[in-house]
Amino acid sequence: PRTDEKIAADAAALLKVQLDFWLTYLNSRDAGSENTTRPLQGRTGGWGYMSGGRFKLQDDEALVITIDPLSAAYFGFQLNDDWMTPPDYINHLAGVSRAQAKPNSDGTYTYVISVRDPGVWNWVDPVGLHEGGYVLRWQRMGDPKAPVDKAVRQTDLVKLADLKTVLPANTVWVDAAGRRAQIANRVKAFWKRLEN
Repeated sequence: PRTDEKIAADAAALLKVQLDFWLTYLNSRDAGSENTTRPLQGRTGGWGYMSGGRFKLQDDEALVITIDPLSAAYFGFQLNDDWMTPPDYINHLAGVSRAQAKPNSDGTYTYVISVRDPGVWNWVDPVGLHEGGYVLRWQRMGDPKAPVDKAVRQTDLVKLADLKTVLPANTVWVDAAGRRAQIANRVKAFWKRLEN
């Protein structure tokens, strides 16, 4: 068993690592211009990567982000406010994991952030926020030599009216009933996880 002194020393060391990471992450997120995605940053311990940026949208705009999951067993996309607090992710699509998203035919994933529902399966809902942050995570990398510089393929700010012109041909679209079913399944899966 560890002594109280050893536990305190371990906690202080971990706190320093976490503070260094988050200060670097937040400062780099805010350093770039809005509606751009920054390059990947390695996670402490070498178990994955993070990227992200800031979105700032009008009601008639969408931010379209295409990524390559590389060899990650897990990939996730999450929105947050300036304090890194996510909007309601249980009843809204404010965060989408790889398992919940639909891939493009080439294995990449294209996500759409917009205040209004664009009818795209891979919509990431800011739940009324017109500006905030987004975080992308690649975890449990299968290939340590994966080309991380190619993970973020493209980020485009477009008008919602022009969305179909920039999305891949095989984009999965949903109507209002389909969206309700998607969210109902999400809520059900969330509560099922808590039961286990």
